[in-house]
Amino acid sequence: MPQLKLSQNAVANLAELDLSAAALDKLSKAFDLVCVFPNAGQLSERAKEQGENMREKSVRVGKRGYSFLYYHNQNHDEIVVLAVKASRQNIFNILD
Repeated sequence: MPQLKLSQNAVANLAELDLSAAALDKLSKAFDLVCVFPNAGQLSERAKEQGENMREKSVRVGKRGYSFLYYHNQNHDEIVVLAVKASRQNIFNILD
């Protein structure tokens, strides 16, 4: 199982989602690394314009679905850029 690594910003953002230990475990299985970048909006805009390998991924946690914007780094790890509460809203619209 991949190790869940959180930056301080990521801890704050995931805490806002009020995720249980089981939910965090599910995220650790869905992603290699979790890190929230302060310039997430700029990264997503650049990814849309340049077609970089940044994608949205939904993870089911209980009855809720959480969307996560992520990209692959040079080691091909999935890095989560931003976690969003809304289950069926496009993350790019949320960032605008």
